[in-house]
Amino acid sequence: FVRFIDGLLGGGAAPGHLTEIVGPPGSGKTLLCLQFCVDCTLPRSAGGVDGSAIFVDAEGSFDPACAVRMAGALARHCRREGRRNAVPDA
Repeated sequence: FVRFIDGLLGGGAAPGHLTEIVGPPGSGKTLLCLQFCVDCTLPRSAGGVDGSAIFVDAEGSFDPACAVRMAGALARHCRREGRRNAVPDA
């Protein structure tokens, strides 16, 4: 859902593979990983892969509330897109 990131990764993170994200402190690694975790759970009917993820937090920086907010934002986005692309009743 982030075309720029998908382009940098040559099409996105590969399902079924381990992806390591590295960078300096404050560069957004945790947020990127949380977004990947949220995005991979998107159902196929909404353009996702209906998958699951494991988030390994070696630094203790995981914020469950942030993950919940990201999931809520994705759900709202999908609902808006669904309404925008809905076929009108005949």
